[in-house]
Amino acid sequence: MVRFDLPLEILTNDKLEAARTGTRFIGTLTEHSANGGKKEGDRDLAGKDLSGADFVEANLTGANLSGANLTGANLSGANLTGANLTGADLTGADLTEAHLNDADLRGVNLTGANLTEARIIDANLSGADLTGTDLTGANLSGADLTRANLTRVNLTRANLT
Repeated sequence: MVRFDLPLEILTNDKLEAARTGTRFIGTLTEHSANGGKKEGDRDLAGKDLSGADFVEANLTGANLSGANLTGANLSGANLTGANLTGADLTGADLTEAHLNDADLRGVNLTGANLTEARIIDANLSGADLTGTDLTGANLSGADLTRANLTRVNLTRANLT
């Protein structure tokens, strides 16, 4: 297991393959540029292939993951508060105890994903495909589920108020 602050620009270059092949990144995707300063857009992973990546307990707060392929990714315990995941593919992903408060999940594919005990408060899930998703004990308080596909979703002990 690798535990450190991972600058996002490093992740988007040579570390993507390591993330897909089992290296576990635990920490924060920090914003910085080559000159050591902060750079707008460093947290942009839009459209990236992150299938099978292991981001257990990673801090992805406010990250742009729109259109990203996160099929089978392990995001258990990850903090995705305020993240943009519009149109992302999270088929079969593990989001157990993930924090998705205020996240934009419009049109996301969560087919067969595990969101047990996840916090999805005030998130926008309009048009999302949640077919076969496990939301046991999840908190979806204030979440927008307009036009979401809830076929075979497990909502045991889920909070939908």
